[in-house]
Amino acid sequence: MILKRKKIVPDITTCNLDTVAVRMPDNPIALKLITLSGVPIAAPSANLSGRPSPTTARHVINDLNGRIDAIIDAGPVEIGVESTVVDMTSSIPVILRPGRAGIEELRECIGEIRIGYKDQTTAEKEIVRSPGMKYTHYSPRTKVVLVEGGEGVVADMIIELILQYQEDKISYGLLVLNETAEHIAEYITIKEMFSLGKRNKPSDAAYNLFAGLRYLDERNVDVIIVDGSLGHEGIGEAIWNRLSKAADEIIDVT
Repeated sequence: MILKRKKIVPDITTCNLDTVAVRMPDNPIALKLITLSGVPIAAPSANLSGRPSPTTARHVINDLNGRIDAIIDAGPVEIGVESTVVDMTSSIPVILRPGRAGIEELRECIGEIRIGYKDQTTAEKEIVRSPGMKYTHYSPRTKVVLVEGGEGVVADMIIELILQYQEDKISYGLLVLNETAEHIAEYITIKEMFSLGKRNKPSDAAYNLFAGLRYLDERNVDVIIVDGSLGHEGIGEAIWNRLSKAADEIIDVT
């Protein structure tokens, strides 16, 4: 939640903004750390700016080895995509970043609420009110091509891309749902792939998203092709939000 800042909150923790973001982790080790500290904890994210969010301690080491003194490892994350961010400073609360808690769930708790994030349109020079609102974010070093549309047409477009890449001698990796992979495998031998999970379990896609981007980034391929056929319902909106900001190119086949 983003709230109006009181004077007791140091400027260094808010980038001199008049608001402060507050969240509570759902992890026993993180909660114990806060309890032992006796004060709220302000800290930067455990990844390099703009890179995919870490979901394991190994991801943190890959990004920050030599830059930090220690890592408290509480195991892999439970959800994958980060939390929903809600600006509570206006008369009607505004969602600045979609996450596990969807708009319908929030409406049940607090009533009227608006969507305030702008996928692929927030300029780099605009004041960032929440993490993840920059034009480019969550991006691996490798070029990301996101193919959006229905299940069958996305798989067919990915096959077209693969054939073109093979002709041009461009190496690629696939970040796709199981069903999409099965369709592609009927026509092409898949070499580098990371599964997002089953279509009927979008929570698995949320869990595997950042791990998949990082895995394929480490495979030294030229392009990562991402399956955007999951849809925007529920946590699918958060997944699309992250992918649209990570993508260098979006192919819409809807």
